[in-house]
Amino acid sequence: NKLLELAPDLPLHTAFKVADEILTNAVKGIAELVTKAGLVNLDFADIRTIMRDGGVALIGVGESDTENRAVEAVEKAIQNPLLDVDIAGATGALINVLGGPDMTLDEARRVVETVSEQLAEDARIIWGAQISDDLAKTMRVMLIITGVKSSQIFGKGKRLADEKVKDFFKPTKKTSKKNLNFLVSDVKCLYWLCISMIVINTVRRFEFTCMM
Repeated sequence: NKLLELAPDLPLHTAFKVADEILTNAVKGIAELVTKAGLVNLDFADIRTIMRDGGVALIGVGESDTENRAVEAVEKAIQNPLLDVDIAGATGALINVLGGPDMTLDEARRVVETVSEQLAEDARIIWGAQISDDLAKTMRVMLIITGVKSSQIFGKGKRLADEKVKDFFKPTKKTSKKNLNFLVSDVKCLYWLCISMIVINTVRRFEFTCMM
């Protein structure tokens, strides 16, 4: 249903490439979080801490270069282009804030506060920060939020309601495809996605070295 909103007029194989791109960018963001050192560092142990017994999780990436870039980047990361997701009362969040040399401490604080305000009072929050020259005047936020609610994704032993299946081919409005996010319900799935991306990047670097 959401894919119809994003790409209703595209050829079928091209439309599914839109979904593939969303998945690829989200996994790439996690792989870079694990492999690249940050100013406030995060690693896979932090991902496991947040996701262990956390239930359904939202992975989102948002980016903004406006005056209110900190808040806008968070909003874009939370708004899911493929699924209806509610993070109110979520139980945990991993927040990685990326920006150029001009990113301020106050902007990083606003990112964390904007996310935490929507979670449960006792939610576990871990945050990190990375500086990149490629992000001059731009902020990017990568989120993993656990304990979210969705009418389309459930925990173990639950099914999508029949009426949701019937609504799949109903015409819908077009929406923006700037946000990059998806849902996972098992930490093992995320683990293997990260490992796959790391292996691919390692092989590419090795091939480039051999060519030289």
